[in-house]
Amino acid sequence: MMTNHELSVFFIALVSLLLTAHLAGAAAERMRLPRVVGEIMAGFLLGPSVLGSVWPVAQTWLFNSFPGEQKVLGGMYWLGLALLMFVSGFKVQAESFGRDRRLLGPVVLCAIVIPGAAAFAIVQLFDLSALAGPAGTTVSFQLVFAIAAAVTSIPVISRIFMDIGIMESRFACVVLAASTFEDILLWMMLSVATALAREAVTDWSVIVRSAVLSFLFLGISVGLGPTIVRLLKAAGLGGDRLAAPAVVLSVCFIFAALASLLDVNVVFGALVAGMVVGRGTGPGMVAVRKEVSSIAMGLFVPIYFALVGMRIDMGAGVDVWGALVFLFGSSLVKIVSVWLGGSFAGLTRRSALDLGVAMNTRGGPGIVLASVALEFGIISPSFFTTLIFAAIVTSAASGVWLRRAAAGNSDLLSIRAVKGNFCP
Repeated sequence: MMTNHELSVFFIALVSLLLTAHLAGAAAERMRLPRVVGEIMAGFLLGPSVLGSVWPVAQTWLFNSFPGEQKVLGGMYWLGLALLMFVSGFKVQAESFGRDRRLLGPVVLCAIVIPGAAAFAIVQLFDLSALAGPAGTTVSFQLVFAIAAAVTSIPVISRIFMDIGIMESRFACVVLAASTFEDILLWMMLSVATALAREAVTDWSVIVRSAVLSFLFLGISVGLGPTIVRLLKAAGLGGDRLAAPAVVLSVCFIFAALASLLDVNVVFGALVAGMVVGRGTGPGMVAVRKEVSSIAMGLFVPIYFALVGMRIDMGAGVDVWGALVFLFGSSLVKIVSVWLGGSFAGLTRRSALDLGVAMNTRGGPGIVLASVALEFGIISPSFFTTLIFAAIVTSAASGVWLRRAAAGNSDLLSIRAVKGNFCP
């Protein structure tokens, strides 16, 4: 049991993280940057790089005051991460994949295969062992490196689309559908990487087992989705406003627990849970999803991002040039890959370029990837900082690019409100 002193310090630490994250997030939005940028910067300010340098006694008192504090904060970290993926899953619907296949197929294929192949080749050709963590096998590090180059942030790009008023456009629908399919495959790859890190050895039986379990987990969950939604409705979600969020959150925690037991990554389990709950229709389900999103995004997710920011330690040694090379190199590969896929599918050059920039937005998933890979010892703290840097810069750059593209009446707007096979 925690003592009175430990409880008081813990709650003061939570308040510090939460309020600073919200203040910095609001400041970022005023500067037309994604809110997540401010929330991470809040943690950076409270972490060893700033507060720890300026006032180390206060930083230690807040976040290392007693032996178990880091474990308690670690629980908040994983809770926020699971809820972030759960809420993100509300926007991910498997039905999207069957529409507009002619466009989505080439885009998704190029967006995954080309960056993935480039990442694997780079790891083979160059000695990047300094970027790997203590548990990072060659294959697990290659997988994380490939995912880092290919991942797209659905929550951040959705917010950008809403801000510039093109959320209902065909362009937005194509970006979100392609990103959805792409990210599901990439989260499966992360499950394989973390399984390899646990085994601390490259074993093809581990790779096959993890991949098969991930596919089965997704398939069975999506297949049982309608039944789970009916059970949720039968539980009377619309009738008891206090119990409804608890029931829906229980789905998230059950899926996360099952995923962990099956050696499928917790992040993937929470995402799939969100996909299942997101299939529910009707005013009751919509209302409870909105309430759960408010709880998660208002309380737990800002704390998670602030804790991510606290892990950025500039004193641990950051390779600035390496970070810049990774940022520009991976962005170039991703944008060109999507541009090739879009051009092959019949898009104009400008629309294909806009599509590539949009899908280079790494945001939250890029940050989640970095934090999970660091937690499992796959990457080094230095490369963790590089991935966070890339996620922040690509999110900010995409917002600026797409806002200007929309204002300039580019091909981005030429497909707005066009009725096609994908967007009704």
